Amino acid sequence: MVRRTLTLLGPDVMLYAMGGGRPNNAVLVAECDGRLAASRVEGALDALRPLAPYMSSRLERPFPWGRLRWTATDERPPVVRRLLRANETVDEVIDEVLNQQVDPRREPPLRWTVVESSDGGRSWLLLAWVHPLMDPRGAELLIAMLAAVDRGGEAHAWAVAQPTEAPADQLDARARRRLARQALDRLRAIGSNPPPSLGRGVASSGPVRHRRLVVPALNRQLPVTLALVGGAMASLWRARGLPLAQPFLVPISVDRRRVGEAGPVFGNYLSFHFARFTPAATEDVATTAVAIRRDMADAVRADLVEAVWAGMGFARYSPARQLLRPFGGEAPASFHCADTGEVRPPLTTLCGAAVRGGYHVSCVQPHPGLGVFFSRRGATESIVAVWVQGVVTTADVDHLLDAIRSSIAALAA
Repeated sequence: MVRRTLTLLGPDVMLYAMGGGRPNNAVLVAECDGRLAASRVEGALDALRPLAPYMSSRLERPFPWGRLRWTATDERPPVVRRLLRANETVDEVIDEVLNQQVDPRREPPLRWTVVESSDGGRSWLLLAWVHPLMDPRGAELLIAMLAAVDRGGEAHAWAVAQPTEAPADQLDARARRRLARQALDRLRAIGSNPPPSLGRGVASSGPVRHRRLVVPALNRQLPVTLALVGGAMASLWRARGLPLAQPFLVPISVDRRRVGEAGPVFGNYLSFHFARFTPAATEDVATTAVAIRRDMADAVRADLVEAVWAGMGFARYSPARQLLRPFGGEAPASFHCADTGEVRPPLTTLCGAAVRGGYHVSCVQPHPGLGVFFSRRGATESIVAVWVQGVVTTADVDHLLDAIRSSIAALAA
């Protein structure tokens, strides 16, 4: 039996604080051939709700103090059906969904949108959620559960067996406190020297926008991906006259799930490593990747990744608005970069339609104002640039994606 309340994890609270009163949504896009039946999505949601009650929850505190928690309600999350108008693209709808701010204290923290092409030959399911609810892997599992309860039988039994909540921390309180102090020292050092970003000093900012680049999938590890993006970002730094000797600082999410394990659905079950590398040294991808890999290995050996997880756990007891105070109220990042790998578990059908692809799009805040996100399905890789208007221009983003495309092509050659 699933409990009716779920306490936010440390990363959830940090992501809630980073929202800053702006849209803080993430979107998983499932691309389908043929027509995706909205009525079947609604029926599947009715069957899924008892297994995943936090889809319709509210964010609250049990008292004026205490930890934030999700409390389940009995309502069904809304399903919106959108028929693309003439000359309208699904990318425009995704931008609309990204910018529709969710107030999780007063409305469900996720939304489902079924988008259909005018001729009925293509359709898309957009699962949008307020980022503190779950991470990309949890969203993938939630859509897989939706498809399973729609099919029924053994597939439904598989959905029932999926974990929805994160397991309890196995470390004792003394070990967690030791690690949390280590993390606090690390974060104070980061806050004492704010990293450069294109969003720093921008007086006003507009809505969030995204652009997607599709390339053949290339098997590589995260340090290479980050080196590719870092090199492309360095060209924007040069164009803006930003210092090339001051290191980039990029928070890298580290999934705490064991290899091969699916859950949990709810909660950002992630820790973070703060990667540092110098823009001036990014011209050679291989050399930059080696430096990033060495830095990440040193952090693991020094328990810094576990320390950040423990530190975020203690941060749950503080008011969310205070969590970014050591960083001047802004996220400590030069830009965002994430590679969620293969969208899994793989789906072949979804509520009556054949699935042809899937990818992630996530909001970024005015600081740093720009992020690049990678996801794969089969032989296809999606590279999604997300930016805040006023921080960079569409031309900047086109230049960035062209530079990444060229670097990937050079690796594949």
